[in-house]
Amino acid sequence: MSSQVAMVRLFKFLLRVLRGFRHNQGLLLAGALAFYTLLSIVPLSSLALIVLTHLIDEQQLLETLSTYLGMVIPGYAET
Repeated sequence: MSSQVAMVRLFKFLLRVLRGFRHNQGLLLAGALAFYTLLSIVPLSSLALIVLTHLIDEQQLLETLSTYLGMVIPGYAET
């Protein structure tokens, strides 16, 4: 009997969560968050590279970035 009560409470909770998600336009907010995250990656990586060039030898930094870029996107680092 208690497992049935627990299942009903769980179902009611999930229903409230989904209704709240729809009411607050959760998909729109998730899309906006993803968009602004991707939009901020380029300036943040540029800033990180500028800082790193002052701390690490530029040639070593370029070799390391080329190696890691080759791991992420094979064949792209050689160009």
